[in-house]
Amino acid sequence: MKKIAIFVEGATEQLLVVNLVKEIINGSNLQIELAEQFKGKISITGKTENLEATHYILVVDCHGDEQVKTQIRENHANLTLAGYSAIFGLRDVYPFHSTDVDDLRTVLQSWLPEGGTPIYMHLAIMEVEAWFLAEITHFGRIHHSLTHDFIEASGINIRGTSAESWPHPAQTLHDIYRMAQASYLKRDGSKTKRRVMRTLTALSMTEMKKTVTQSTPGFRDFFERLENSLLAQ
Repeated sequence: MKKIAIFVEGATEQLLVVNLVKEIINGSNLQIELAEQFKGKISITGKTENLEATHYILVVDCHGDEQVKTQIRENHANLTLAGYSAIFGLRDVYPFHSTDVDDLRTVLQSWLPEGGTPIYMHLAIMEVEAWFLAEITHFGRIHHSLTHDFIEASGINIRGTSAESWPHPAQTLHDIYRMAQASYLKRDGSKTKRRVMRTLTALSMTEMKKTVTQSTPGFRDFFERLENSLLAQ
C-alpha cells in the first residue's frame, strides 16, 4: 500500500486536500485518515475503513502555519519507519506579505531531516483561497447573480488579476460572496466548516486541473507533485 502524509496549516487546507486526493485516486482505492495537532501531540479525528485500499493518506491539521514544518520534523523518523513514500507540507503566506515569499520558502526548506522519506514543502500564495478565486466558474454555483461581468462591474477584476496577487484572498472571496448576500468569513474573520464546504462543493475539479494549474503556479506545483506522488509506481 502506498502511504503519503500531508501536513497542512488548518481545517480549510485539510478539507481541500481530501477533495484533491479523491479527484486523483478513485475512492474505492483510498483510505484516508484525518488528524490534528494539539500541544505537540497528533490525534486521529476521523478515518475511512477500506480493506481494498491501495493508497493510505494521512492529512494532519497542524492548527497553525508555524506548526507545519515543526510537526514534519518531529514525525519524519516515525513516518519513514512506517513506510511512507512522501511527506507534504502546505501552509499559507498570509498574514505575511508578498515580499516575504522568498524568505518563507528559504525557511521552509532549511533544517529539514535528511534521508528517509522525501519531504515536499509548498506555499499557497497568499492563501489557499487564491486557488478558489482562480476557479472563476464556481461563483455562479455559489449564486446565480455572481456572473463574471457583475463581479467586475462591482470593482473586483477576477479575470484580469492574478489570483496570487490578492493580499488577503479569503477576504476578497468574502467580498465577492457578499455581493449575493452570502458570506465566506465570519465577522471576526474566522471560517466555518459549512461555508468552506459550500465553496469546495462549488469548485469544478475539471477547471482546477485545466485552468487553475495554468494560471496559478503555487497550485500547479502542489497539485502536480501530489498527483505524481500518488500515481508513481
